[in-house]
Amino acid sequence: MYRMNYRKIPNQGELFYDYLDRNPRISRFYNGHHRNEDDIISLSERVITHDYRRPELCRILREINSRFNITPEIESNIDLLQDERCLTVITGQQVGLLSGPIYALIKAFTTIKAADYLAKLLNRPVVPLFWMECSDHDYDEVNHIYLISGRESVKISYREKDKPYHQSVGTIKLNDDFNQFLDEVYKYLPDNDYLAAVQRLISETYYPGVYFGEAFGKMMTRLCGRWGLIMVDSENVELKRLASPVIIHNLKRKEKMTELLKEQSEELDSEHYEIQIKVREELLNIFITKDNNRIPLSVLGELMGYGEDEKVFLEDNELLQLASDTPEVFSPKVSFRPIIQDFLFPTIVYIGGPSELKYFAQLKKVYEFFDIEMPIIWPRVSATLVDNKIKRYIQKAGVSIEDIFRPYEEVEKEILERDITHDPDMTFAEAKKRLIEFQIWLKEELVKIDTSLPAQTSNPFSKIMYQIEHLEKRTYNILKTRNHNLVDNWRAIVSNLYPRHRLQERTLNVTHFLSRHGFWLLEFLYENLDIMDDYHQIIEIPSRTIE
Repeated sequence: MYRMNYRKIPNQGELFYDYLDRNPRISRFYNGHHRNEDDIISLSERVITHDYRRPELCRILREINSRFNITPEIESNIDLLQDERCLTVITGQQVGLLSGPIYALIKAFTTIKAADYLAKLLNRPVVPLFWMECSDHDYDEVNHIYLISGRESVKISYREKDKPYHQSVGTIKLNDDFNQFLDEVYKYLPDNDYLAAVQRLISETYYPGVYFGEAFGKMMTRLCGRWGLIMVDSENVELKRLASPVIIHNLKRKEKMTELLKEQSEELDSEHYEIQIKVREELLNIFITKDNNRIPLSVLGELMGYGEDEKVFLEDNELLQLASDTPEVFSPKVSFRPIIQDFLFPTIVYIGGPSELKYFAQLKKVYEFFDIEMPIIWPRVSATLVDNKIKRYIQKAGVSIEDIFRPYEEVEKEILERDITHDPDMTFAEAKKRLIEFQIWLKEELVKIDTSLPAQTSNPFSKIMYQIEHLEKRTYNILKTRNHNLVDNWRAIVSNLYPRHRLQERTLNVTHFLSRHGFWLLEFLYENLDIMDDYHQIIEIPSRTIE
């Protein structure tokens, strides 16, 4: 495994870098650090003193996971959660198609391994949970997957023309047209010994008639159930009813949370850190679900209808009555979701990526307002997977993994120039230099004849310079054609390892990897992802794979 400092990867954010570096500036925004065992031990003692309705919670979790074909390992972990000493490690994400990009799997494995580590450290049971964010209505985020076709990444979308913009994604049902989507997907999966198993996994989890959330839970259970990962459905009615006290507390002082969010966001801004959650003072941090749509709620109690719907005003007492009688109609925004999550569960650690680490930095005062212990944020493992074919391309092109994060054309140019004895850059630089020198000499000679003549050299010399630059481009095009294979290999490297200028883990679907390497890859990843390493990990997949 090769390790890469995150600072070499673009767009991760200064707050994330400083968190990994344990910069003292960030300590006031968090409740401890994942590399400080004393912080973890101290927090565990505080978390465990809170009252969690464990018997009801475990009954609900058992019902949820039974829908996903619960495994003995998951049942065992749910039993452990009934123990008053048991803590949880949680991760989560929005539910998507075919489990989404492979970072969902990496998140899950980080969570499972962190739970095992913490159980040993704290000498108490710790179980892993995956919070399926079924409530989110950002359909455009999850209605597609990316696969590789040849040397390019391709986007395959489902129901692009009929976008349910305001419906909770988890409650969207897959229709008969989903088979057309799958037909398109199968065109880009390799026809090898693994294909039938991958198709069986998909057909038994994602099929017409199933809901997004249920399908996601089924596939993640199939992939991670043997390690006891407990799935949590955020749209579960009984879970929302258990969360009723914290929803009521929020609504009783409905402007307070926004006030604290704004206050902490300003403190982050004063340290020149990026703000992940945009605070809108006129809106509450919670939606109301109406006709299967999530509808914003203003601080005045105004229910913002969509389309031609009339706006409805709810008095404070009406809101509180709703929260008491039917809390399931409420759906939290990203800032309130962690509060509900950690009100329900004895969370010691949350496993998140750079963006999640940033929005938790805005929430410490909010946690204090609700009298809930903010979990320690443990950055999930981040990894790029390299198979043998891509490894050979890298060796032939004479590049490194780090080169994928540089400008594409710049590296391509270096590859083209590497095998030629004469450097075109030097040739054309010298040509341009001589042209400029000749123009200067000519001006000096012409001024001796007439002072108006030097100015007349600008236009012809500009045309000559343009032709030289045009010739330079033609030269590189000739080199590119001559070195077609090297250029193709470089394109394949980038498409596979940094597709669409995004990390591979955040782009390529899980099925891309399973269809090329088989289900043994799950065990391999689980064993090789290093949760004690705070670097981006480059993991080479062994040669037993079919290419």
